[in-house]
Amino acid sequence: MTLATGTSENVKSRPSFVDRGSETAPLNRADMLLVGLERLAPPFIAGFEAEGLRTVAAENEEEGLSLVQSHRPSVILVGQELEGDPLVLLHDLNALHSDGFILYLTPSSEAGPALEALAHGADDVIPPPHSVSSVLLRARILRLRGDRSNSADGRPRSNGQHRLVVDRFSRTLMDGEEPVTLTRREFELLDRLLAANGQVVRREQLLTDIWGAGQNNEAVLDATVHRLRQKLERDPGQPAILTTVRGIGYRLAVKRIRVTGG
Repeated sequence: MTLATGTSENVKSRPSFVDRGSETAPLNRADMLLVGLERLAPPFIAGFEAEGLRTVAAENEEEGLSLVQSHRPSVILVGQELEGDPLVLLHDLNALHSDGFILYLTPSSEAGPALEALAHGADDVIPPPHSVSSVLLRARILRLRGDRSNSADGRPRSNGQHRLVVDRFSRTLMDGEEPVTLTRREFELLDRLLAANGQVVRREQLLTDIWGAGQNNEAVLDATVHRLRQKLERDPGQPAILTTVRGIGYRLAVKRIRVTGG
């Protein structure tokens, strides 16, 4: 395990994606956790340290899962140099990691590996060439999206304090204390994306599941997505909860929604 800590001057200029947490956060909290980087680890640690980011590098998958729980990193960066299946690791990290982001360094720019990584728990993927600057850029974008789904006073919502609550039994949506009226199609779309548990659902699959096998008019899906975003998002023009995976479909940030009623 390698722990790198920036100097006091660097700390003052930490990038905006870092969430310092509350006063009760553990003293050994890390900003970055690297798993499966090996050859890339030294230059990445040096680059993150230059930005004032406390960085921990795990030697293997088992240690990575342990460090997630002990260090609560703001960002987990997963590479390809692993003994086991990276998709299994992404799934396990996602199950443990509820207050940060998981970035995956894909082996190529092909859509297949990226889609699989997103389906198994990655918040975003970074195709080659891999660099410190590309990681920091994606982390900042994810943090900005997360900020848009926080409370109006800017404080992050913790588990158990979700702004949005869906009751499947009564087919209702609450935004804080306010009820939100959904049409039948809007609720069916929301429920279908919730059932995917954060995985990407293809556009054609949504059309079939909600409107039936004979429906191939994607305009009805686009219109329903647009209306649902108006009711879910703080800024519908830059969605943070119901997001588009370009050329593939949609995914829902299920960690930001509490589901009741079965």
